[in-house]
Amino acid sequence: MEPSSTGTVAVEGEPNTSIPMPSSMDPGTVEAAQDGMTLEPMYKELLSTSGDINQAPFLEPALGMTFDSYKEAEQFYNTYARHVGFGTRIKCTSRSKVTNETNRVVICCNKEGFKPTRKITTFSKPITRIGCMARMRVVKQNSSRKWVVTDLHLPHNHVCSPHMARFYRSHKRLESGGKKENKLNYGTGNKVNNSFDPSAVEAEGHAHLSYGQEQARKHLKLKEGDAIAIQWFFKHMQSMNKGFYYLMDFDAEGRLRNVFWSDVRSRAAYEYFGDVITFDTTYLTDSYEMPLVSFVGANHHGQSVLLGCGLLADDTIETHIWLFRSWLNCMSGRPPNAIISDYSQSIQVAIREVFPAARHRLCLWHIMKKIPSNLEGLADYKAIKKALKKAVYDSIRIDEFESSWGKFTEDFQLEHNQWLSSLYELRHQWVPVFVKDTFYAGMSIIQRGESVTTFFDGYVQQKTTLKEFIEKYEVAVKSSYEREAQADFESYDTIPIMKTRLYCESQLAKVYTGAVFMQFQEEIYGTFNCYNIEHTRTGAQLAIYTLKERIFDKHGNMTGVKDYEVLSNEAEIEFQCICRLFQYKGILCRHVLYVLNHLGVNEIPNRYIITRWRKDFKRIHALHTRSNSVMPTDALQGYDDLYQRFIHLVEEGSLSADRYELAVKGMTDLMDKILAVGEDVSKSYAKGGKSHNAGDADTTNKSKRIKNPGVNTTPVMNPYVVRDPSKAWQQGHTKGGRHKSGELGPTNKK
Repeated sequence: MEPSSTGTVAVEGEPNTSIPMPSSMDPGTVEAAQDGMTLEPMYKELLSTSGDINQAPFLEPALGMTFDSYKEAEQFYNTYARHVGFGTRIKCTSRSKVTNETNRVVICCNKEGFKPTRKITTFSKPITRIGCMARMRVVKQNSSRKWVVTDLHLPHNHVCSPHMARFYRSHKRLESGGKKENKLNYGTGNKVNNSFDPSAVEAEGHAHLSYGQEQARKHLKLKEGDAIAIQWFFKHMQSMNKGFYYLMDFDAEGRLRNVFWSDVRSRAAYEYFGDVITFDTTYLTDSYEMPLVSFVGANHHGQSVLLGCGLLADDTIETHIWLFRSWLNCMSGRPPNAIISDYSQSIQVAIREVFPAARHRLCLWHIMKKIPSNLEGLADYKAIKKALKKAVYDSIRIDEFESSWGKFTEDFQLEHNQWLSSLYELRHQWVPVFVKDTFYAGMSIIQRGESVTTFFDGYVQQKTTLKEFIEKYEVAVKSSYEREAQADFESYDTIPIMKTRLYCESQLAKVYTGAVFMQFQEEIYGTFNCYNIEHTRTGAQLAIYTLKERIFDKHGNMTGVKDYEVLSNEAEIEFQCICRLFQYKGILCRHVLYVLNHLGVNEIPNRYIITRWRKDFKRIHALHTRSNSVMPTDALQGYDDLYQRFIHLVEEGSLSADRYELAVKGMTDLMDKILAVGEDVSKSYAKGGKSHNAGDADTTNKSKRIKNPGVNTTPVMNPYVVRDPSKAWQQGHTKGGRHKSGELGPTNKK
């Protein structure tokens, strides 16, 4: 959802035109239709002239409606379903015993009936059928050869959501333009996943399409003229939305050095998911060696959400401080609780300077990925790699890690290996046993076999220029929101298969999003590998439970047994496991679940159901974070505050037709009242209030810069002054390869 330049609110993915249609047919017309007469074919004209089902006006079904064929009746009911917000399917058909022609068809809601009871397996699909009675039956009349609606039931036993209807199978269809473009791609030998999605561009986003977007691959390049392209990209983005925020940093000669930008949706997402961020420096351009960096968070489904982007001229402390301050200022000065990044000395210093209270963790995946380049030349490389991974992944206590690390470095005479020594000095920032006491929303790996993907994976090819990336940027961002909408839809529309009879499983199936619930189910499964529980009383209320867990590899082979301890305060129903999965990921571990089951506690205490993973997280967050008592100090803060409030209004108002109508009426009345007040610029926000200017973010670099305060300001565009960046920075980059992030000390084979 983005406000337009006129101040009105446009909801992406929803029809932007509305033609009033009668909600029911005239009784006399229905009676005539039942006598064999055809209804006035207004709805047929609407179906034939409305090529886009999202934009088509619709009639409500009524008894006595007639159609030329049952396919036409199915199309009509499906159009109605798309606008009301449910899916359809053919329930049953019957044929004439004389002519063997179809003479009766029942079209029903896709949630009609119940799923047959079958053996539950790992591959069992979630439940979608819940006994909804909504249906329409059409019967072929022998005299007129027309199809007439003879049975109709409109009410549903579930919530219908128009803005999520596009995800139902009955509404998924590839538009003709997309089919044509895909044929062209095929004829030219271009793979679909290496092509820009023309259908999404034509439809103004995936919310108007009903099929997934294929993706492209890998790297950025910067060529002559790209600096001008960036400026005009920003101008285009701000013309669509005044809340688009950017900063451009230039040297004394007018050459572009650093760039930062964040769109309105990214700023809104930070309101929800700004507790933990990843600072991603994976991509690096080839021509001028300027890296694309991004700030990424995780939503309530565990999916990546973009929180800002930048292009940097170098890897200096000053540059990163400029970028971090720019980003922090964009996010209204609210820092995250935790930050994950690859290792770089300049990043380390800049984070301490700008985010002193945030917990900084180094990405474990990036560190483990560098093992071959630093240790492969050693004689016992395979044994060293195995011992290193064992110390990192298998240690559940600090003393275990210290003992394992010391033993393997001593056994292989690696005490003086500079790379390993650098790793050890920074162990408190990357080894799981040291960092699992902080919540990271599952954004960094802690187990074997896990991997990390970047936000723009699939959208950037190896030879993609910056101009091409700018064209694909909007589609990449919109695809991210589409994935979140799809996950929201699936979480509300489906009921997960219960794989045990534990009450806690059905309890959290109603609360958690689908993706998070699957992780919780894995922990429930894991309780079956736990055994031999014992407890030691340490006080009147405190107890320590010790238990064992069988450990299996990815092939299902048992590799050993581990001992775990769970500290319990039974009076307060508090539990803390030594594995600290709840502290790190916000999900109760199998060991605590095993102890709860042992104690006969069937229901998960509310304190262990964090709102971060709930289906209704955004709604709960809105109720707790928006305060009427806080008065903005300037126009930008007022804009941001109002925008956040209207996001919640849109999300709640779009859930049903009644809410939608109420929201539209309320917004219309409110706009009339606002316009009636008039515009008195003499009445400022707060006396002496400091101007919230985007340029305030940088106080360390005195070079020229183009800045965007974000409200009622047109960016400075001068294509004759701004020049492309000069070649400057090469941070471990090799020709034709990927950007190599900062090394932990010099590479030393021994």
